[in-house]
Amino acid sequence: MNKRSLLILFVLGLAVSVLSSTEFFIGSNTPVWFLESNSADSESPRLSIIPNALEEAGLSENNATLHFLDNRNDEGNHKLPKKQTKGLDELFLEILVVVDHRLYRKLGENIADALNYVVSFWNGVNLRYELITSPTVYVNIAGIILSKDPNALYYVQQSKNSRGNVNANKVLFEGGKYFLYEKRFKNYDIAVTMTTEDICSVGAADICYSNIVGLSLLGKACHSHLNTVIIEDNGGFGGIIVATHEIAHLLGVPHDGTGEAIRCSISDGYIMTPSASVEENNFKWSTCSQKILHKFSLGSGASCLKNAPNVGSTIIPGLPGKLLSANQQCARAGYSTPCFNGKRICNALSCFRTDYKYCDADGPAAEGTTCGENLYCRDGKCVPEN
Repeated sequence: MNKRSLLILFVLGLAVSVLSSTEFFIGSNTPVWFLESNSADSESPRLSIIPNALEEAGLSENNATLHFLDNRNDEGNHKLPKKQTKGLDELFLEILVVVDHRLYRKLGENIADALNYVVSFWNGVNLRYELITSPTVYVNIAGIILSKDPNALYYVQQSKNSRGNVNANKVLFEGGKYFLYEKRFKNYDIAVTMTTEDICSVGAADICYSNIVGLSLLGKACHSHLNTVIIEDNGGFGGIIVATHEIAHLLGVPHDGTGEAIRCSISDGYIMTPSASVEENNFKWSTCSQKILHKFSLGSGASCLKNAPNVGSTIIPGLPGKLLSANQQCARAGYSTPCFNGKRICNALSCFRTDYKYCDADGPAAEGTTCGENLYCRDGKCVPEN
């Protein structure tokens, strides 16, 4: 996904309702690890489990902050599914979330703060996939890795070029091999590396172009060591749509206006547009994306995504905009304060540069961000907070 023109490497308030996919999103069985560099062998970093990490971060069945949306049912029927069985029209995306050291440092190098951020971030991704009805897509956090020092993610550090950009193409392959052979990572489908590094993608004449914010391989969700994603995130939820977009590529969905999606215009600005969008459609899927994903779900390329995870006791996730205000989202992105308040931020959160002379809008405010008195952002709109 590009910073200004998105790209993919075509290689091979309080509680209002319960999310219908909450049962699978994250639970007490979700492991959290520390990863730290190994001076004796840089390609074998030390991995250690962090006991009771979610509970001590306040993320438990009893302590969770109850701010959530229900995109599947607005009629008041909010029962959770009771059967964790695989179905032809269901996909369970078990995500191994990898936080690099620069992002972990931006989150204060605090386990509780980092976990609350990561869980809220992926709830934002989950909400995008909840808009898809066929197949039903459940996002599950299968595990979280926090990088304890700059060299812990050797496959990122070794992928830097002379300008300091991270070669995203190399990260996908080298990271994929690491996760494939590290036997402690068993129950996941897709590994996503989250970084604040400036990533680039190799193009013509082996030039690494740094105008991207995410990279993945088309249709490779169930291919060992190719089921990887790298995204840039600013610590202020700037990477939520990017993560949604790149995972969809792994699920076989191309950019709108290309390939099987040729009939859907780029200019409509849906999630799979190949250029950054600050429109309401930025939260939605085009008809082409939905049809292609449905087709993918019925084929062998989705075979690994049919098993429902055993998450243990369910943890109710918080909305990202309840964790960080609009002011804090601007600050995390390296700006000053929002240029505007009110409903406009739900489509485009414009932030003053630090000199207060110009405004930049890199994307919308996160779901749940306050946009007025008793109002919050939902799907690009400013709506009453029940």
